[in-house]
Amino acid sequence: MEQPGPGARRRHRPPRRELGIVAGAFILAFFFLLGRPFLSLFGLEYTAAAGTLGILALAQTSLLILGPGSMALAMSGKERLAALLHALALVAGLPVGYLLYNSYGIAAMAWGRFAVLAVAGLLTGVMGYRRLGRRIDPWQWG
Repeated sequence: MEQPGPGARRRHRPPRRELGIVAGAFILAFFFLLGRPFLSLFGLEYTAAAGTLGILALAQTSLLILGPGSMALAMSGKERLAALLHALALVAGLPVGYLLYNSYGIAAMAWGRFAVLAVAGLLTGVMGYRRLGRRIDPWQWG
């Protein structure tokens, strides 16, 4: 295959890394901006959950922002480590959520879930970086 010369234009590559973040931002914006009207379709009593669903959407978006650490671990032969980190996040999240719910209510429980998912995303990202020897976050350009 012939290599392009120095004056040749490079083909535009779609931003694959950022696609997940854009999708997460769309879902996040949907729940924060249209959560109440959407939930009112199911009954007025459901609109009380709009704020909590927004926080949970933020928690999922935090995993997208932090990068594909668990996927990188699984693809590099460390499936058990990825599963262990997610299991630890689940095990840690249950008592944290319970304690926060009993003390401060459902919104605090959602913020606890956000914190647990953010820590899990950071841990899998660091472990993925150590395993692969290069950055795997979506903020790496070039």
